[in-house]
Amino acid sequence: MEWEYLFSPIILERGYDYFAYGHVSSLKQFDGEYEAVVSGTDDYVVHIYYEEESISDMECTCPYADDGKRCKHMAAVLYAIENQQEADGDSRLNEGDYRGKAFNNTEIIREIVSGMDPEDMRRELISVLVNDENLGAGFIMRYTRSKESIAHYVTNMTQTARIIFQQCSDKHGFVDWRNASTFMSRLIDEVIDALRSFATGDVAEGKAAFDASLYVYDLYANTAIDDDGQTQIFTEACLELWADILSNTNDYTLAKHILDKLIFQSDKIGTDEYMAAQIDGFISEQFNEDGFVATKLERLDARIKRYENDTSWSGGYNLSKSVMERMRIMEELGNPPNEIEAFRHKFWHLSAVREARMMELESAGKTEELMQLLAQSKELDRDLPGLVSKYSRKLADCYKKTDEIEKLKEELFTCATVYSHGDTNAFSELKQYYSDAEWALKREEIFTSLLKRRVDIKPLLATEGLKARLFEALSSEVSRGDGFEKIIIMVIGKYESALRPEYDEKLLDMYEMLIQSMAKFAGGRSHYREIVTNVRKMLKYPGAKEKAEKLLESWRVWYSNRPAMQDELRVLYREI
Repeated sequence: MEWEYLFSPIILERGYDYFAYGHVSSLKQFDGEYEAVVSGTDDYVVHIYYEEESISDMECTCPYADDGKRCKHMAAVLYAIENQQEADGDSRLNEGDYRGKAFNNTEIIREIVSGMDPEDMRRELISVLVNDENLGAGFIMRYTRSKESIAHYVTNMTQTARIIFQQCSDKHGFVDWRNASTFMSRLIDEVIDALRSFATGDVAEGKAAFDASLYVYDLYANTAIDDDGQTQIFTEACLELWADILSNTNDYTLAKHILDKLIFQSDKIGTDEYMAAQIDGFISEQFNEDGFVATKLERLDARIKRYENDTSWSGGYNLSKSVMERMRIMEELGNPPNEIEAFRHKFWHLSAVREARMMELESAGKTEELMQLLAQSKELDRDLPGLVSKYSRKLADCYKKTDEIEKLKEELFTCATVYSHGDTNAFSELKQYYSDAEWALKREEIFTSLLKRRVDIKPLLATEGLKARLFEALSSEVSRGDGFEKIIIMVIGKYESALRPEYDEKLLDMYEMLIQSMAKFAGGRSHYREIVTNVRKMLKYPGAKEKAEKLLESWRVWYSNRPAMQDELRVLYREI
């Protein structure tokens, strides 16, 4: 399978490192699927789905892949699959195609060294070690570890980080998109990964490795960078190193040193920043022994006091986060229920606190109390429509469970018309409680209410199968004029399945008019590629081929002075 083009170069590089260092395990093949476990900050499960010779989908349980991004864990598994295929004699590599992997010159070096005069070899080794400061410091650490050599090595690592920053940033200290991946990968490869040899169990070495890596973490956090996922990769590498240091060094003093430093670093970065949030999560996961609880509580209390009167969005977010974490620790410590309840009541105005209580009541089957809390929360959070809509749907579920149908209908109507602005789920559920004749009237009442609020009712028209009215609403979108063609074509694509085949001819005319309008404006290649894509969309309609041919012929004449456009259209000339 060809797959490397699916990943950015830096993700490929990190994925290959994970594969090369043996982080991929439990690789299994099923029908149309590979599954494996990749060890990183945590153990992540990766699924690679394929059809014939192509990858159809990929999934990973890591946070980076949550929003659909392709992560290094996926790349690591694909390298492992490729390696397995090569071992089974199924390699698709051509001779000389190294697919981004480093050339293995071990045998050549061995041959040269074995033929060298010992004195020449010593001089060559000394020259290399003296001229490469990092290599020299590592050599000293390998053979004469002492307090002085450790300090020298750590100083060298921090200097290396500063040099990398200077080489990758401009005169204002900004790392642009061209250098962001290089900056991140060099910090990991030349500093963070180099410090992994210190995570051996020795307290002095573990402390040195942590302090050096935290310096680099602070350097990165204070760098203005045009980020495209690099920060998450860098942060994860640091967290992995810190977890290794803690797991290999069972020393309270070192652990306390790390905890105190991380708390200071998180507060320094700012609690609403990503890199600070990652430190907070690390502290929550790693420092749960009794000896650290008091420190964590002191820190949470300080944060709560700091944000208690902060009316900004970030202040409310940080206050909620700190309060919820403190309540979790109180419950783990077995604090008296009345003490926890008093603390909860103090912060009852926070939606996160009430939502946690809602989950408790729902799990305990206390529906009446849950309904009271939902009604109260609708009022307390009335300025937050997203939350109120969620409470309303949950309240409707409770009415359904208690068989209070009239209240259920009223709640669904309000949810569809006021809170959620045309939510199709509430709309469709409400329909179940009316006869056809009753629903025809109630539906118009909902439409009228929504149109007064200038809410788009096309989703509801499509749900009801009201094709004539849906097409009329769509036609009004088309009449908005030039400049909105791309958006309108997207809207047509959203609703065309609800209108076909009855409106095929009219929809095709819409496509033709909009695409013709798009073509009037000159632009870059991306603009012309969008035109090509949209012509392909219209080709699925009967009679579209003839219209497309006429468009292409006219464009060949009218826009002959646009070489980029003609170049992009050539693929259509061949297809049509």
